[in-house]
Amino acid sequence: MSSKRKLIYCNCTYAKIIPDERKKEVLRGLAQLEEDVIMVPDLCEAAARKDPIIKELLNEGPACVIACYKRSVKWLAHNAGVAWDEKLIDVYNMREMEAQSILEAVGGTEHAE
Repeated sequence: MSSKRKLIYCNCTYAKIIPDERKKEVLRGLAQLEEDVIMVPDLCEAAARKDPIIKELLNEGPACVIACYKRSVKWLAHNAGVAWDEKLIDVYNMREMEAQSILEAVGGTEHAE
């Protein structure tokens, strides 16, 4: 299992449920981190196409997902055959959290091995 945290950013491109300015602000902040960010156009759309990317991204933790509701991300992971582990996968909801709150949480998130 990889010990390096994966930062996964979902742009929610097709749902248009997250304000564009919030997404832009989150992206600008993520660019300042010294970590690689994996950008996915739309996790829900990937799940609908049965794209194996969801399983590839979430099967080997730790992971930090910046998307929408945790329950949605959890369901997408379950549907892709990922064994969800609360200790290894964090989800930050751009629908409910302000960009600055997400960036502060992500910048300070480290999973203990």
